[in-house]
Order: sequence, then structure tokens, then C-alpha cells
Amino acid sequence: MNSHSETRASSEFWGPDHRHSGIVLPGSTALHNAFIAVAHSASTQSMLHTALIWGWTGTGKTLFPKSLHQALLHWQLPYSLLALDFTKILCRREGAESEVLTQTKETCQGTRPLLLALQHAELVVPVDEVLEPWHAWLTDWLQNGNCSAGVVVLAITSSPDRIHPTLRNLFKFTAYYDLPTRQTARELLAVRGVQDAEIVTNHLYDKAEHFGVRFTGRGLLNGVDMWLARATTSGMPPEEHRPKDIAKMIFACSAGVDKKDIESYLDESLVLESHSFTESWTQRFRQLVDAGELHAKS
Repeated sequence: MNSHSETRASSEFWGPDHRHSGIVLPGSTALHNAFIAVAHSASTQSMLHTALIWGWTGTGKTLFPKSLHQALLHWQLPYSLLALDFTKILCRREGAESEVLTQTKETCQGTRPLLLALQHAELVVPVDEVLEPWHAWLTDWLQNGNCSAGVVVLAITSSPDRIHPTLRNLFKFTAYYDLPTRQTARELLAVRGVQDAEIVTNHLYDKAEHFGVRFTGRGLLNGVDMWLARATTSGMPPEEHRPKDIAKMIFACSAGVDKKDIESYLDESLVLESHSFTESWTQRFRQLVDAGELHAKS
């Protein structure tokens, strides 16, 4: 057991690509507020903050840095966002990855305050010929005090147990992104324009519980999109479809995940000591707002 701080938070932003990047679930702001307080601390107290965000594929982790960046700007914390996707870096032409590393070093040395997001952080291992220089630089940069005030680093992964221990141990906090609950699924369906979202969600989740499955945010969005497409081609307006029929279609197209697979994933993933990261930093966020140290844009 290590000394990381963990929170289990419902996913707040969903979608497999930019089609859904603007979808925000109302009322699911705890994790954002916590990281706003973290960013305020980093920029005002000459501190570096690091966090590991992990969870099942399709929960919205990759969209979190962008949405957090928007939230920081809303609270007048002028962070710059640098998001690195190591799957894309591996796919670049030979030699191009060194150019990206050089540009990244320059940005990280000269940009403050900075939000640095490491997508697919499990790929950064010292035995990989392409990414070994990245591993060496990141561990040195984070470990030897080369980060000055105003830096927040997020490592994002679906495989926390595969992150190299040298790198993994440099992250102070962890946040587990859970799959959507019944409540957050209802909010998601409502945002996507599903009529009678509460009734549809109840049908959907009753069926899911019967079959022992859970949904990812990506799966639910794909299911809703498929239903909307079929509703359009059928000639019947979407609002005239019965909630039970809508739920049946979404269920069929959502590729639910077996609960046993989720349990196995949690058992096999990195075991982290449980602390109330979100609760403490959310409380700090409220204190900063009440004290007038944080001001939202009007």
C-alpha cells in the first residue's frame, strides 16, 4: 500500500471523440472543483502538483484535461494546456518523436502556469526505444525539482498497474473515474435530448442489473446516437417513441460491460490507499471562493 490519495468520482465528461467533447453532466463538479483548488495552490504557493487519473476505457478520462482547462479559465486561472497522447507519438514518423520531445521541453520550461496532461501514460517505459527519452526526461523533470511554481501534471491511463513504478511513484494524488451511475446516466441522456430521460434510464438500468452489466459513458452515447439515427430514418419523430422501446434500442447498441470484468479490473489494477482527496480539496475550493481568492468570470 502506498501513500497516494484516492477518490472515486463519477465520470463527468463523455465521448469517444470531439462529437461529444462539449457534453457536461450537470451537478457533477466535485472533481473539477478539487482540481481548481489544486491549480490555485500550485500557482500561488510555489508548488508542483501531480495526479494519476485512471479508470475503465470509455469513461471520459481523456476529455478531462480539456474540460478542466476550460474550468480554470472560467475561474480566471490563466493556465496553458499541453496534452500529450503517447499513442500518437509512437505513430509518428521516425525521428519526429524527438522533435516533439524538444518542443515539449521548451514549453514546460517556459510556460507558467501550466497544465500538462499525459494521455496513455502507461506507454512511457524505459525499455521502449522511442519513449525511453520521454521516461528519462519526465522522471528527472518531476523528481529533481525542475518544475517551478504553477505546474499541474495529470497522468491519464486505463492501466495504472502498467505505469513504470519510477514514474508512478511521482504522482501525489489519484482519482478513479467510475462508470456512470443511474443518476449520471439520466443526466447524460437528458443532455443528449432523450425525452422522458428518467423513465428511459430506469428501464435501461433495470435491464442492465438483470443481465449483470454496466455501461460506459462512450457506450451510452453510441447507443443514444444509434437510436436517434434509427428514429430519424423510421419517419417517426423521436419524441413519439415509447421510453421502453428507446431503452431497448440503447441497451442493444451500448456494448455493456460485465460487472465481473469490472471487478476483475479493479482487483488487478494498482491498489491505492483510500483517502478523501476530492472532499478535502473541494472544501478548499469553497474556502477560496468564500474568501474572495477565486473569482469566476461574469
